[in-house]
Amino acid sequence: MGAWIAAAALAFLLDQGSKRWLAKRVPPGERRSFCGLVTIRVQWTDDPRPWGSPKRWLLVAWFAAAVVSAFVLASSGFVASHWAQAGLGAAIGGAAGNLLDRIRLRAVVDFIDIGLGSLFNLADVFILAGLGLVLMCGDYCALAAFVGVGT
Repeated sequence: MGAWIAAAALAFLLDQGSKRWLAKRVPPGERRSFCGLVTIRVQWTDDPRPWGSPKRWLLVAWFAAAVVSAFVLASSGFVASHWAQAGLGAAIGGAAGNLLDRIRLRAVVDFIDIGLGSLFNLADVFILAGLGLVLMCGDYCALAAFVGVGT
């Protein structure tokens, strides 16, 4: 159980650290090449929904529900492997990083541009890679037993 908490903390710290480090070194809108493959361009991405951003307490409630869901998932045995636990933690840590941006700045700081038309950040990478690990390494038999499928 502790592996996913450690992974969440690491993902959160790497995400927030990268955003703060880049904010001091790359002015918003300026492009800098990194290893010839990636362009670094800091941009604050506001909520694209036409009806505006949800209230801060709603974001906190959403995140709390995600953490409770993670605890339930962890207790079901679905994330028994260390890889699945690390994936769950990475996804939660990435979500926490973007949530903190939304609460503190009312926008998410994105900075990685690989030329596909949109920017993203390390939190987004942790969320997607973490969920991928959970899906690949999860114990589907334990989840089925937990929810009572096939009993």
